Amino acid sequence: MRKQTPRHTAATTRPARPRRTTPPVLLDDRTVAEMLSLSPSMVRKLRRLGELPEVRIGAAVRVRATDVTAYLDRVAGVSQ
Repeated sequence: MRKQTPRHTAATTRPARPRRTTPPVLLDDRTVAEMLSLSPSMVRKLRRLGELPEVRIGAAVRVRATDVTAYLDRVAGVSQ
């Protein structure tokens, strides 16, 4: 009698595809400064103080748009 094997084994099933996510929007200091009505040097100071988290890609330094929004929410929450 011939032994039957299941048709779908671990060797024949495809691995799950990784979920596609949209990359974060990254902004330079000048753009962040315009959004916050600040100077680029003040944005650099906020990054240095840890108020705005930074993302480094090689020599380029960027700030996530979501981090700018979170910063605005924190600052607005303090003043109200």
